Amino acid sequence: MNTKELENYLKTLQPDLYSFSYILIPDDLQASQLIVDAIANVLIDRRELIDRILKNEKVETEKTELNHYLYRAIYLLARKRFHQIKSSMNLNNLEAFYHLELDERALLFLKHKMKWSKDQMNFVTTLSSEEIVSILTKSRMNLSRELKDEFELGGLF
Repeated sequence: MNTKELENYLKTLQPDLYSFSYILIPDDLQASQLIVDAIANVLIDRRELIDRILKNEKVETEKTELNHYLYRAIYLLARKRFHQIKSSMNLNNLEAFYHLELDERALLFLKHKMKWSKDQMNFVTTLSSEEIVSILTKSRMNLSRELKDEFELGGLF
């Protein structure tokens, strides 16, 4: 794979990376910046992985690894940034999903949108399997309660 092919591959990842970034920090500019920073972070910190990708033709395993590192970088950056800007964001005007904690939103996205395994979610979030199961269960209950409240208040129509 050459540099141009790597660039094109990264472009194909952008819609899902943006979706993940936006569910973590529901702001267009912040979500876009998370992707830029995550790519820069991975290109610098995972240079040996990038070199392997650029030197080989069959790189499916490396591309999967790169993908996981990008999600991990986005998640870790979002955790830091969200706590810095949380007070300036008005999450009450957003849908029930955004009333969940950042970890809850991240795990729901990875589990249900990306169809990732616990091991993959563990790599991205560095949470144990038990913590992942606990947070997923809690987040489903919280989301169900939030949606019930919205239906009772007529908030979805």
